[in-house]
Amino acid sequence: MAFSLFGKKPQRPDDFLPAGWQFYSRPTNLEPPGTIFRIDAEGHRFIVARLEPAISRGAEPGAAKVERVETRVGVVARLLGLQSMGARVGAGRVRECRFQIVDPVRESTTDAGMDAVLTPYLETMGVRKDSRYFVIRETRSATALTFVLSEGEIGEMGGTVAIVAAGEGTLALAAKSVGTKELTQTFPERLAVMFLAEEIAPVVAALGGGKAEFGRVAVGAVLDWVDAEYAVVRVFFGTDRTLTASAKPDEMFGAGRAEVRYGACEVSIPRDHRMGELEAPSILKLEFRENPAKHVVLLTAVTQPRDAFFTGVAARVGESDSKSAFLFVHGYNVTFEDAARRTAQMAYDLAFTGAPIFYSWPSLGAVAAYTVDEANIEWAQTNLKGFLRDVVERTGAHTLYVIAHSMGNRALTRAVAALLTEQPALRPRVTEVILAAPDIDAEVFARDIAPVLAETGRPITLYASSADLALTASKKVHGYPRAGDAGPGLTISPGIETIDATEVDTSLVGHSYFAESRSVLSDMFYLVRDGQRAGQRAGLREVDAARGRYWVFKA
Repeated sequence: MAFSLFGKKPQRPDDFLPAGWQFYSRPTNLEPPGTIFRIDAEGHRFIVARLEPAISRGAEPGAAKVERVETRVGVVARLLGLQSMGARVGAGRVRECRFQIVDPVRESTTDAGMDAVLTPYLETMGVRKDSRYFVIRETRSATALTFVLSEGEIGEMGGTVAIVAAGEGTLALAAKSVGTKELTQTFPERLAVMFLAEEIAPVVAALGGGKAEFGRVAVGAVLDWVDAEYAVVRVFFGTDRTLTASAKPDEMFGAGRAEVRYGACEVSIPRDHRMGELEAPSILKLEFRENPAKHVVLLTAVTQPRDAFFTGVAARVGESDSKSAFLFVHGYNVTFEDAARRTAQMAYDLAFTGAPIFYSWPSLGAVAAYTVDEANIEWAQTNLKGFLRDVVERTGAHTLYVIAHSMGNRALTRAVAALLTEQPALRPRVTEVILAAPDIDAEVFARDIAPVLAETGRPITLYASSADLALTASKKVHGYPRAGDAGPGLTISPGIETIDATEVDTSLVGHSYFAESRSVLSDMFYLVRDGQRAGQRAGLREVDAARGRYWVFKA
């Protein structure tokens, strides 16, 4: 691939790509056709949503073809990892770029396929006035890219040493001809390197100043942006916490009891996020303020009328191939802010494309407030049951996972058992019940709750641990084992797949399921994504005990 940073642009030759093709700033496999992004007034690009249109995929003919496209110097610099180039040369300048894609494959969708998922999304899409919105229609992926650069252009970028250092072994230089060299960037896996987007823009304004209709408009110019240092995840919530007078999202809800309210949040996930972690400011790193580029931060929280809320959730569910949603109920010592952050982190790490929903009951968010939290989770049970019924009946979800952690299991297990007993017709709509370290009296669970849950016929997974801090505190308070305890009293009940997770993290903020496979979140990834039962998941080992079968994480 060759591009000229100097001289006049030649007349457009036949090998120019059609207008509108753009290079990604970084090769990626996370932005297929259907990805919606926005570019704000400062030129920062944010991923907004990933719709799932029907996609066709095929190898492109002419693998050795050299092509041309107009692009901005800064985009190519970032693609090569040469961040300094953007500062030394006008990063926004549009220049001709000749390139060759190695082993090219194209993914695309039709107008009908795009409209099928985009139209319902646009009905509820929130629009920021300072941003332009785009949807990706086609992508081109490669195993490598080859550039042809003059000696002068290489020097302008910092020289051969700087280029090789920036590539960290992925860039290789070779002589092309007198005064030029080939620069080949090889990727560890096939990655998308280019995309063709359409702008989502008002195309027809309703008479009388009504709401504008949005449509897709071809992009004919070279876009100018810098990828934001974080992604934004939108999550939905129900809460029976008191609404405060504060407009700050982290202070909007208190710890008092109130009627159920509904709404949505936006949460940042840092670009260098380690899957499984809930990044927050650290005094050890001299971090005293939240930074979306480094931390998982609650950015916005807005309340909505009940009907509008469920319309929005249903639209999000409808955008996913599996028509899916999950409902997460947090445990003791959790604020509304942390519940939102945790839900977004889980959705991001689980690569969940449906609607992530959480229910935040009025936990005081304080270690010393355990007994108050106990009273509040009992009080919230009726509200949670009603919210769960609405989620099942009004979202259109064909696949619904209900997940609880620690003390949150007290309300969720009883709400699920009561709802599915009273309305058996709703049972098929609940795909899985996931109980992480349930803080429930073990004997009460075995006698009163587990049999009723099993009677519903819904798959149930229970993660137990002898090392969970919340369970340790609970045992000290109550004097009796908890259903989430492991060891000799491990809960094993018919119809429930019990997993002894003592050796891993049951806080749902464990290590990455890529870098560290032995975490609860890792196991949930394969449970939720692939629907695998415990006996099918590679990270688990089956144990046949006298009291029944259970599973442990492999060493």
